[in-house]
Order: sequence, then C-alpha cells, then structure tokens
Amino acid sequence: MKEIKLDKSEREMLAAYESGALESVLTPARKKQIKEVAENTLKKDRHVTARSVKSRRCVA
Repeated sequence: MKEIKLDKSEREMLAAYESGALESVLTPARKKQIKEVAENTLKKDRHVTARSVKSRRCVA
C-alpha cells in the first residue's frame, strides 16, 4: 500500500486521533438534524417518467 504524505498539521491531527485526545462535539439535537436530512435525501417523493416527446412545427 502506498504511504500517504501528510503535512505538519495533518500529522498532529492524526496523532491526536490515534492517542484518543479528540472528543466528539455532536449534540443530540445536531444528530437528530443530520438524521432528518439523510432521511429526506433518500425519500422518494416524486415519480419521474422520461418519455419521448415529438417536436411540433409551428406554422406561422
């Protein structure tokens, strides 16, 4: 597997993540909002039909 090159700030973030120093700031309200957005994104609320439409010539 190819090694990924990280800059200084990325290495610091990775080290903090791996040491367990990072904590989640996800609140129950934000979690609910994200869940609702995801559900609405996946909800099928319209039926779309693609049809062949013949063009009409306008006689003027």
